[in-house]
Amino acid sequence: MRARARSHQEDLEIAGVTLRVIHTPGHTPGSLCLYAADARLLFSGDTLFRESIGRTDLPGGDMDQILRSISQRLFELPDDTRVLPGHMQETTIGFERAHNPLLAVTDADVFADALVAEMPPPPAEQERIVAANRAGAVGAAA
Repeated sequence: MRARARSHQEDLEIAGVTLRVIHTPGHTPGSLCLYAADARLLFSGDTLFRESIGRTDLPGGDMDQILRSISQRLFELPDDTRVLPGHMQETTIGFERAHNPLLAVTDADVFADALVAEMPPPPAEQERIVAANRAGAVGAAA
């Protein structure tokens, strides 16, 4: 059974908690974050990290999209919104707005240089992993 795609701004209720879907393409075309407005809590996945952002060098990644997703969707949230990313430590929207070095750059070339300097190399078996993910069988031989 496949999970159905969720719409931007759709509300989900899970265990009595309402989570709003915020589509944040950029890391992948289908990236999304989940926002619990009552708790001012954002699950940012691989979109926004403490003083960093998600990778955009993998297939489907798009630097312009992730920047728009963060500036036009996530930075619309209150500054005191706690951000729980998929990796690394907790942060807040206000802290990232003020201190995230990758979001303070306005020149695209300077931004690209800063982003590339921070990125780890692609996984050794990237092509096989991507093919397996697209086939719906993570870890399956391509």
